[in-house]
Amino acid sequence: MNDPIREKICEDLVTTLSRMKTGAGYFFDWPSIDRGENVEPDEYPAAAVLDGAEEIKQLAHPLHDCLLDVQIRGRGKSSESPSAYGNRMIADACRAVMQDIRRGGLAVNTMVTGTDKLPGWPATDDVLIDVFLQVHYRTSLTDPSDAR
Repeated sequence: MNDPIREKICEDLVTTLSRMKTGAGYFFDWPSIDRGENVEPDEYPAAAVLDGAEEIKQLAHPLHDCLLDVQIRGRGKSSESPSAYGNRMIADACRAVMQDIRRGGLAVNTMVTGTDKLPGWPATDDVLIDVFLQVHYRTSLTDPSDAR
């Protein structure tokens, strides 16, 4: 059986974020982008893609209209201005995500709905960031792996 569209969207985001390199115009080379809960990298900056709640409405048969909440959790280290470092991490993630709002044809739209950062957390040179997304997509009523 194929993965559901929500998982394919998360995989697309991991692939998209993995392209963040200084040679492509980003502030940082991001050596570690994972799908999952932990951001405990060997190299920094790093990020994880986490899917969350999903609002589903039935449209005309046989379609579901879905709004999927996704969080990008990033972690970096900076001995200089952790706040500025965090802002650059957020800018990189937002720019990468918005390069393809259709998530490779899987989605109708992707919106950045918010950001957050915790510079100097916890009383170290670690910087944590969050970028919150909402991905709008449609799927078959009877097959969650079928994008419409």
